[in-house]
Amino acid sequence: MKLCVLGSGSEGNSILFQTRKACILIDSGFSAAEMEKRLSLAGYRPADIDAIFISHEHIDHIRSVKMLHEKYNISLFANRPTANEVRKIFKNNLKFHIFLTNRPFVFKDIVVEPFSVFHDAMEPVGFSIAYKNIKFSVATDLGFPSSGVKEKMKNSHFVVLESNHDEQMLLKSRRPHGLKKRILSRLGHLSNSSAGNLLQDICHQDLHKVILAHLSRECNSPQLAMETIRNIFTQNQNLSPDIEAACQDTVSEIYTL
Repeated sequence: MKLCVLGSGSEGNSILFQTRKACILIDSGFSAAEMEKRLSLAGYRPADIDAIFISHEHIDHIRSVKMLHEKYNISLFANRPTANEVRKIFKNNLKFHIFLTNRPFVFKDIVVEPFSVFHDAMEPVGFSIAYKNIKFSVATDLGFPSSGVKEKMKNSHFVVLESNHDEQMLLKSRRPHGLKKRILSRLGHLSNSSAGNLLQDICHQDLHKVILAHLSRECNSPQLAMETIRNIFTQNQNLSPDIEAACQDTVSEIYTL
């Protein structure tokens, strides 16, 4: 299993996931040209991609899905409410493979379970993907670490999780009050401390890697996010996964499990 975060933040989000038979993107939130560039930096071509799994309809997660679908015949997967919203946004009757939220399905050699998350979209989801005896989970936009989310993400070996903001930095920022209220709500974005508490709840000895995603440029930093979460883990010295932070501007290294 190989994984590469092509970029994560308010300007665009996309994750590449590859197994022996499947090569997929989770979201495609950069422009078409930027997606092609980032795939190339990771050593891939758009033609290598079998499918795009869409978490929700916000533009920083779907910006280039129409182009990639039409130009390279890449399959699109989403639940019905999300698919309908994407069609409205692009004013195009895009063809989707429809999945049911919280219902696992098989794609090539992986088992995919889209699970419900709290966010201000039609029917947003995270994904847990099982390949042989390895489990990868991703949730990049969620305002509340519900027990349901924790249940779906438990026993993961590799996790990509939103760690959007530091609460004090957000409150002190010049952002409008309404925007602050939205971000802090149950339908907004996960703070560093909330992400750390979620990770602590699902951590186990075989959780090898955590990638923090969707970091705010204005109200967070990679160093602060990682430090906050590592401090939470200091309470249990026996459980300390390797923690890194994804970048908005560049692709990550290619991780292999």
